[in-house]
Amino acid sequence: MKILSSKQIVEKIYEYDDYRMFLRDFFEAKKIESPTFSQRNFTKKAGFKAHNFCTLVINGTRNISADSIQKLIKGIGLTGKTATFFENLVCLNQSSTIQDKEYFFQKIKKSGKTAEFYQVNKDQYFFYEKWYYPVVRELMVLSDWNGDISKLSQLVRPPIHVSEAKEAVRLLLETKMVVQGSNGAYSLNREFVTSQNVPVLIKAKARRDVLLKGIETIDTIRPSEKYAAYSTVTMSKKLYNEVRTLLNETRGKIVSMVSEDVNPAEVYEVVFQVFPVTSMTRGVAKAGKGGAQ
Repeated sequence: MKILSSKQIVEKIYEYDDYRMFLRDFFEAKKIESPTFSQRNFTKKAGFKAHNFCTLVINGTRNISADSIQKLIKGIGLTGKTATFFENLVCLNQSSTIQDKEYFFQKIKKSGKTAEFYQVNKDQYFFYEKWYYPVVRELMVLSDWNGDISKLSQLVRPPIHVSEAKEAVRLLLETKMVVQGSNGAYSLNREFVTSQNVPVLIKAKARRDVLLKGIETIDTIRPSEKYAAYSTVTMSKKLYNEVRTLLNETRGKIVSMVSEDVNPAEVYEVVFQVFPVTSMTRGVAKAGKGGAQ
């Protein structure tokens, strides 16, 4: 893996959706560049009283204030768009309400329009800004809604507001993600949409929204109408990589099966997850196997 310099980390700040990870990578790069560099010295020069301030922030045990944001910006050497992006990213990460998160997400998007991070076709990234846009896209083709926006909005689960459905239809048609033929029927310009070129921050928000919808189904959808399972297991790094490959292959197989399905009846979210719930690789791990279902 190529080791990036602290300057390169700053240049890639627009690819981060977590300011703590940015700080961690920046400080690690600085340590490699200069053996005499330390977070303690940086903290002192930046004007913080607590010598372990940055460590606490990176570990997630402490948030930073508006004043602290400016000290970090000056200490790191962020200016212009990078400084604005960092400030809004901190506010986004530390917001406690969905409304605040959405507010700062929109500020990040606006402040970054001319930055390299957002040099993507708007037609590509709006699709991931609302969880129901992909759902409406499928429903426009699958359902017999006959141009009735109210009916279409009620077909989404849970139902969305008529104005939300109307905006979704407008955007999908304007960007030609859904095409209306001369006979009035709707079709997809392409069956599947990839997020490969969509900025990391936007994809992260979309994933959070989908996962939150999955949590809601615990109480709102009967077990017979959904599939949900989990297993807590121990794995080596080698096995973990094999599991990732297996899940990718399974996802590909499902997508292939979907493309051949002739009688679709509903729109589903299919989610795979594997994530660590321990930090044993930071210490000493004992050999062993276990699991729980």
